[in-house]
Amino acid sequence: MASAGYSVVPVQKAFTPIRIIQLVLALIVLGLSAYPVSLTNSYASSYVFTPGAIAIFTAIATKILVVYWFVANSVSHQTLYNYWAVFAVELFVWVFWLTTFALYASWITGTISLGGTTSSTNVNTYTYCYAGYCVKNKRGLSKRDYVDPLAATIYAALAFSVINFVLFSLTAILYTINLVRHRNSEVQNDQVGVTHVVELHTKGSAPTVSHAQQYHGHVV
Repeated sequence: MASAGYSVVPVQKAFTPIRIIQLVLALIVLGLSAYPVSLTNSYASSYVFTPGAIAIFTAIATKILVVYWFVANSVSHQTLYNYWAVFAVELFVWVFWLTTFALYASWITGTISLGGTTSSTNVNTYTYCYAGYCVKNKRGLSKRDYVDPLAATIYAALAFSVINFVLFSLTAILYTINLVRHRNSEVQNDQVGVTHVVELHTKGSAPTVSHAQQYHGHVV
């Protein structure tokens, strides 16, 4: 019988540096997202900056996943490892990174305002404000008027969220492939073990505890 998920799935060596990068990016997004969320009360007591709040949750979930990953993969704590739990949390975090950058992108593209427009016979002046970035157009020449630090923070959070989403897409695909291979290997070992036990019965000798432990890891 295949193990109930309590065997360690072999993965590529690249997982270790990728996990570290994922953790670092999550902490960066956590800090960047905390800033706009902290300004929530400045706008309205009932308003919550949803992209930032989701990003904070996603960053915390990522930290929990990465810490569990390293602890459970250590030799002394492999009894904590369950590949079904790792697989489920991996997909869960992947979905939330997708949600995070999608909400940030939606907020940025939806926050567009047109500034005051003045015109005369010889001079046309336009000021466009796009998600905190204001650009003044005068006589056909564009010049950045000012940059809102809040908008710059949100743009940075979006960029780091997209990068982490790509990294989690990579690890989710690789881990799924490794998990399928590992499960197939377990099934093949079980079939070999069952065949061996049947042969022993056919020959008239009872299977010993060592035989069962060799193929199943526990007494049959």
